Amino acid sequence: MTVPDLRAVLASDGAPPPPSRDLRRGLDHVPRAAVLRRLARRLDSLFMRPAKLVSSNLLPGGLGSQGIEILPRSVDDALPPVRFALISVVVPARNEAANLPILVEEITTALGARDHEIIIVDDGSSDDTPAVLVALRASGFAVRHVRHDHACGQSRAIRTGALLARGDVVATIDGDGQNDPRFLPQLINLLEVSGRQTALAAGQRLRRTDTPMKQAASTFANRLRSAMLRDGTRDTGCGLKAIPTQVLKTLPYFEGWHRYLPALVLREGLGVVHLDVVDRNRRFGQSNYGIFDRALVGAVDLWGVWWLLRRGRRRPSVTEL
Repeated sequence: MTVPDLRAVLASDGAPPPPSRDLRRGLDHVPRAAVLRRLARRLDSLFMRPAKLVSSNLLPGGLGSQGIEILPRSVDDALPPVRFALISVVVPARNEAANLPILVEEITTALGARDHEIIIVDDGSSDDTPAVLVALRASGFAVRHVRHDHACGQSRAIRTGALLARGDVVATIDGDGQNDPRFLPQLINLLEVSGRQTALAAGQRLRRTDTPMKQAASTFANRLRSAMLRDGTRDTGCGLKAIPTQVLKTLPYFEGWHRYLPALVLREGLGVVHLDVVDRNRRFGQSNYGIFDRALVGAVDLWGVWWLLRRGRRRPSVTEL
């Protein structure tokens, strides 16, 4: 995009154009959050074609038909539901020692009626995480401690947990406590009743508790991704997801992969369902994953996933004779 084009995009929202011809100097007086919000709105009008969604009221007493969206699939929706035998909850965590005791107890309470394990993937923490997890295991919680010798990022932590999972389904939740574990049973149930050709139940946040800067950056990234990949998912950054273990293990892996799971699942000809969730404020500590430090890498990832989708269009119907 040329400098005049970008200036026109920013000005189209009613704001005066930057006074300088130099783009960087011209944007100095505009808050970065405002720039991202305006670009995101323009993406809606320039690129977005909303996916056709079918509402369903699959969770009695839950969020109801307004909280669940099912992407159209080329499979029989009448396929029998599944019932997962063991749920592996994978929790990527870096320096979250203060949040983990509360989170583990909440997960245990939410999934009390189901057989489950909680895999805490300690992503090179330098705090008291090891001691906290030893104490939780001694208290009888079904916790496994898996440790990276150095910080590798959220995608690698989820991947590590998936490879070591004993359950037939993996449910992911962030280790900072902002994701509410009470939505885990609903995600699992939604995936089970959606048929065997559905391979991902993804949470989508209704109300964000992040800083305005982080929310604006996330909105811009989500709309750009959706415009390019047509994955029909409003919010891929939500940590609440449920996916059959074998499917998760077979998806092509790369750093940042956890943000593209809906597109990668659709690439395999499988279905994606969504559940609206509500996040909470972080209780202790601060975010260990930045915004702008991953922007360039995220842009490269986006083009890489777009290439993967184009190169995986032909899917045969397989029959063993």
